[in-house]
Amino acid sequence: MGIKYTATGRLSIKILAMLGMCLVLLTSVSAPVFAGVEPTPWQPQVNQLNAVTNNLAEINRHVDKAIIRAGVEPTPWKAQVNQLEAMAQQLSVLNGRVSAVLKVLGVPPDDQRVLDALQEVSDGAQAIVTDIRLGTPPDDNRVREALQEVSDGAQAIVDLVDTFLDGTPIK
Repeated sequence: MGIKYTATGRLSIKILAMLGMCLVLLTSVSAPVFAGVEPTPWQPQVNQLNAVTNNLAEINRHVDKAIIRAGVEPTPWKAQVNQLEAMAQQLSVLNGRVSAVLKVLGVPPDDQRVLDALQEVSDGAQAIVTDIRLGTPPDDNRVREALQEVSDGAQAIVDLVDTFLDGTPIK
């Protein structure tokens, strides 16, 4: 026993009508799901900038701890210098990441999320510079030099982002 078709094709019309109703029902149910979803062309770059901001916050936390330790307790200077030099190297890597993102962007976009992420990167790097400048300088010259390297690395990021936001293309 199979489906019987009549000469007028009533069964096939019924099937087409049911399929049409299912399509209408499906689109009416799924339309609200997609409403308000806008494309985010710069989301990968925003994510990279947010990762840089997180790294800057962690470096700032370690710098604060290093400054506090240098002023309070006797510290083995070599270990502290090594940590600060590692932070300076990490800042150089972060500078490269920010530079790569800025090259992809080309010019400052109108997307507020990108501008906010760039501002957070600049603020995070500026916080490192400010904390080092306001901190009590340690007695040891090697630690002071290492702190200056960290400060210079953070300032390079601030300068890079600020230059970009001023409209200068990154080469």
